[in-house]
Amino acid sequence: MSKGLTFIISDKCNITCDFCGPDCGPDHKESLDAEFMIETFEKQNSSLGVTNVVFTGGEPTLFLNDLYKTMSHIKTRNIPMRIVTNAFWGRNRKTAEKIVKNLLDCGLTEFNFSVDDFHQKYISYQSIKTAVEVSKEFSIPVLLAHKTYPNGRSSKETFENLLGKPIPGLESLESEEFEIAFSSANTIPIGRGAEEITDYSEWSDNLNKSWKGPCKSVFKDITVQPNRQLSPCCGIIDRKTSEFYFSDLENTNFLEVVENANSSVLYNWLALEGPSGIMDYIKEKLPDHGFRDSYVQNCELCQQIFKEPKYKKIIAIGMEEKFNELLFKRRLIEEEFVD
Repeated sequence: MSKGLTFIISDKCNITCDFCGPDCGPDHKESLDAEFMIETFEKQNSSLGVTNVVFTGGEPTLFLNDLYKTMSHIKTRNIPMRIVTNAFWGRNRKTAEKIVKNLLDCGLTEFNFSVDDFHQKYISYQSIKTAVEVSKEFSIPVLLAHKTYPNGRSSKETFENLLGKPIPGLESLESEEFEIAFSSANTIPIGRGAEEITDYSEWSDNLNKSWKGPCKSVFKDITVQPNRQLSPCCGIIDRKTSEFYFSDLENTNFLEVVENANSSVLYNWLALEGPSGIMDYIKEKLPDHGFRDSYVQNCELCQQIFKEPKYKKIIAIGMEEKFNELLFKRRLIEEEFVD
């Protein structure tokens, strides 16, 4: 298992976007406090090691005191830290300067600003511009993380015009060091507003590229949810999907939780063949399967598979049938890695 650690501090957010995968908004109450995050970090760092830490939400900067305390502790271990934020605090330059300086002092090494039609309905473009300018003043790199949407209005050009300069695409960078970069990906039809995406023709060029094959997220990161459950993947899937979330970290030994995830037949199936591999298995067993010909992203397919009871019954059979095959594939990969 890899060594990245992501804290979804809370699903609480200062805005309610028309589209939101985890269905974030102002009414959520659950959150991770600094003491729990520090303890979880130390447990992973002492057992598996930690290469980087990400704080996201919801809107993580609604919990600045917990952020400051947790990050100050992690800073003593020289671990890179990134925050994913909508940068609402950029509406006031003095406030932005105070927040950014404090986060820098606590060890922040990168900002990801969520920018797209959904966020900019509530967060002004001027707030983004100010947040970018202040981040530059304190030499904190900014990635503008954009989501495309059918008939969407904003684009890379929108933000280049806003900032008055070209913005390099993340994929074109020759170095991991940058001042500002731009990434764009399709909106994944999961959660609030997903039912509004019915026309996929605009994304036809890359629908056949991004959702097939092994899931690259599984075993690459550990994600801690606001309810203190662990998922050994990106953690986008609906929190109610129990197959994806393991025991409460507060009441269960950390290494035991990680080992259960690492030895899970389901997670190994996803890591080795991806949700498309599971879909193919279901198709063999269920002629009237109901799958589409293509998907926006593998998480969308995962969501469909694990919300459907008839699919889950077939998967339970598949985990028994494919156990030895998956174990063999896993051993081959481990042996290749060791060599």
